[in-house]
Amino acid sequence: MKVLSRSRPVRSARQGSALVAAMVMIMAIAVISTTFLTASVDSSKKAESSREAFRVKSAATSAVNMAVERFWSDFQILAESQTVPGIRTYLDGLGVRDGAASVDVLNLMGGLEMAQSDSMGNLVGGAVIEDVRVVREDLGNSIELRFSALARESKGRERSTGQQTVSVEQIYSVEPADWSGLEFALFANNVNCILCHASIDSAERFHNDDPALRGTFDRIKVGTLNELMMRTSAHSSIAGTVYVRGKAVERNGALITNWAAQTLKGKAIDSYGKIVEDAFGNMSTVDLVDDPTNPSSLNNLYLGYGENGNEMVDGDIPESFPSPFPDTGGNDPMTIGNRMVDPAEFAEAATVADGTLTGGSISIVPDGANLGDPASLSSALSAGASLTLASTTSGNVVLVGTEANPILLNGPIAVDGDLIISGVVKGEGSLTVSGNIYVPTDLVYADGLTQGGGRMFGSSTDGTTNALALASGGSIMVGDLFHVAGTSNRPASFENPAITGNESGSFSFVLDEVATFNRGEWAKTQAVLPGQGDDSNDPSTWSAVNPNFDPDHVPRYYVFNDSGTVPIHNRDLYYNSTSNTWIGPEHAGSWGSNGLTLAYPGDPNDPILYGAGRPAALHSLAASDGWMSDALLSFYLKSERDAHERNEPLKIDAFLYSNNSIFGIVPKRGPMRGQLEINGAIVAADVGLLIPGAGGVGLQLNFDNRSADLLNLNSEEGISMRRKIVVPHHQ
Repeated sequence: MKVLSRSRPVRSARQGSALVAAMVMIMAIAVISTTFLTASVDSSKKAESSREAFRVKSAATSAVNMAVERFWSDFQILAESQTVPGIRTYLDGLGVRDGAASVDVLNLMGGLEMAQSDSMGNLVGGAVIEDVRVVREDLGNSIELRFSALARESKGRERSTGQQTVSVEQIYSVEPADWSGLEFALFANNVNCILCHASIDSAERFHNDDPALRGTFDRIKVGTLNELMMRTSAHSSIAGTVYVRGKAVERNGALITNWAAQTLKGKAIDSYGKIVEDAFGNMSTVDLVDDPTNPSSLNNLYLGYGENGNEMVDGDIPESFPSPFPDTGGNDPMTIGNRMVDPAEFAEAATVADGTLTGGSISIVPDGANLGDPASLSSALSAGASLTLASTTSGNVVLVGTEANPILLNGPIAVDGDLIISGVVKGEGSLTVSGNIYVPTDLVYADGLTQGGGRMFGSSTDGTTNALALASGGSIMVGDLFHVAGTSNRPASFENPAITGNESGSFSFVLDEVATFNRGEWAKTQAVLPGQGDDSNDPSTWSAVNPNFDPDHVPRYYVFNDSGTVPIHNRDLYYNSTSNTWIGPEHAGSWGSNGLTLAYPGDPNDPILYGAGRPAALHSLAASDGWMSDALLSFYLKSERDAHERNEPLKIDAFLYSNNSIFGIVPKRGPMRGQLEINGAIVAADVGLLIPGAGGVGLQLNFDNRSADLLNLNSEEGISMRRKIVVPHHQ
């Protein structure tokens, strides 16, 4: 009994504990169930919220996309109809101005064709578009456009607390397309005398001494937009392809019909576009052959390439030469397209110049200086001596490097003035100059030697990469600009130059080329030209309709110096409207020639220079603004030439570019023996180079694509718009 009486309370306690545990379990289950239910509801709400946020963000993004599409399509329609000259003018007209406050796109565009529009506002995908705006910032050659849109949920007709609101910003860059002319070893509007005694090759192949690399080098390209003129006595070769957009003619202007008879030859290229070489590195000579009936890629000659809408089956060939400093007109829209660099144009383009230049002899002759004799030049160079050249420099610069003290270049440099440069260069970079560039003597890389004694092209012994590009907003002068045939042995002392720029001085090859190029500018202003049998002195007799006439064209003429006469070779030849070529003598030959029309800048009544809506632009080849007199410049160039090592070619390691001209002559009767070696390229609107050679190759041109990559040139023929970044903002 005692035991039984003691067992009852124990059992009761256990039953009570179980009941408590069960109740706790039931409560826990209830709590867990409630938690799961709450979590499920919260998850559903969050999912719905996320879906709504995504909808609102998508709506904002769509609104931005519609705004961009509307902007771009409207501009393209206007551009195709040529009712606006450019994207900046288009944006200005819309009130979207550089650096100004953002502009309301919805009001500007009269809506963006949203899916629905009512009292709730513009609807996209069930969301309300409250605002779409754009702001503009000009950055050198490009324009940055920031499009933004604000969207919210469409629940309720008024904005309320808790509604999803999202702002999306997309940043677009509007910029010119890349310019394809940098792919050419030689590219110009017209090519003539330069191909008399020339060999055009790949720099990599030409300097290679590794047998294992033979047959791996790309072909090179040579191109002309208007005319390729050949002499039957030319002995030249091109290790690649020739592209002629206009015409290929003999020296009298007649069309070339028998290419096999020409002494301009090609080199064999394989089906991969590589130069064919044998085990010793020798190339195979072949005729240039055009196949107009079945054009395909990798031919070695194309005639009429890309002309009149013909398909460009072997890569692009551009239609114009862009300025290194975009020709926007700066602060004066009347100067747009004059191929002259204005201060504002220089300042805008120079913003990308962030390189460094040290070493060598660096001298800066300030604007306003007038150097007339060797003593004044020496004094100016000493006074202007500097240890560095700023990334953006104002003034006329003289750079000379030596093997012991080379010019050390790293990145892009911009010079607002003229540049004289020679000697040894180490490093890679570019010099972009608003004025003229003069290369009087060797300009070479500080390259090392291979184990076999060959040149380590483009690389110093310490591993430094060497590559240089020279770009001029004026012209580039190679060798002795003042050379006149028969005067190569004039004494190297200070004297008045033989060329004065007008009839009181001598005529020269450079002036002959000037007269030819000026004819091209003059012809664009003439509705009719002298035809066969017409009197070239009497415009009333002219009968040849000019297909290139442009009533709005403002010509830019070359003059030798600021006070020089403008020679135009247009009077002893005629224009053939069938072949669209000039027929007659290749050159005028003298100031007194019957083939020249002369225009005088000092005469305000001259109809050639002042007959249009605004005066013609004049580009001087001599030192700009007289900072160095003609006599002093002639003396300087002649002294540099005479100091050159005898029987060695003038050597230039650089990509040479100008949207005007590259002029020059290397005399046959001189230490360089009429020979020029360029490792880089010759690319300019006009090329007037005479490299006669002395019993062999005159010009050895080796294309270097590395130096081409250093130039920042954009096409004038089209622009592109690309998205840079998308920035979502939740509010």
